[in-house]
Amino acid sequence: MILNLRQFEALPNTPEFQFGCVVDTNILFGAAYPSDRLNTWADKFFSLCKSRKIPIYTNINIRSEFIDLYRRVLVIESLLMIREQYKTELSEDLEKRLKALKQRVQENLKNNKTTQISERDIKEYRNTLLTLFPSISANGYDLWNVLCHDFLEPQLKTVWQDTETSLGINFAGSRAIESAKFFTKAPNWDDATKIMGQSAMGSADAMIVNFFICSRFQILITADEQVAKYTESTLHSRRVIIVPHEDELV
Repeated sequence: MILNLRQFEALPNTPEFQFGCVVDTNILFGAAYPSDRLNTWADKFFSLCKSRKIPIYTNINIRSEFIDLYRRVLVIESLLMIREQYKTELSEDLEKRLKALKQRVQENLKNNKTTQISERDIKEYRNTLLTLFPSISANGYDLWNVLCHDFLEPQLKTVWQDTETSLGINFAGSRAIESAKFFTKAPNWDDATKIMGQSAMGSADAMIVNFFICSRFQILITADEQVAKYTESTLHSRRVIIVPHEDELV
């Protein structure tokens, strides 16, 4: 059954719930990134799990998606740091683009939203910086490598470990998947592909759904309506799926 957080709070804390839950990427990112619109909701959920002694699990797919989301927001932050430190060396066009990016970030912060950047935009910024500042240049540096090595890498390399520690995340790796304690069967690519075909869901979401379906965990937390509805219809309401309701978001 699909519940919001208030409805889940009203349920008794059973041993089945205390076995553990699976948290989807969007909720995990919301908890870890303060500017995300899900941050307050996710904080409440993680606090509830801690008070009820409900272990929280992720897997390799969730971790990969999470780090990629964080990479994108840190690329934006790194671009803006480049603008602050090397403003006089930027072309007029690049300065205008970065100024507009900063304004978009500030506007989104007011609305409690995370600023998005596409992979295409990241590559365009990379090409622009490498064109303006090639590796063999008179000043001896290129700004893309400065962005990566001085700004992006130092922040990104600790993101997962910091998140695991601060939120108390348990990682369900190959040993857990092979254990009958946690899984009725090992998740496999064929089943994930079947989910993709039945729902047109993306591969990352399909693998998370399949991971939960194959597990013995009784709770899935996701902000993705399609993930929630497909999982509920497949399991016929035998387990709990928690989805943030709009009126629960600050």
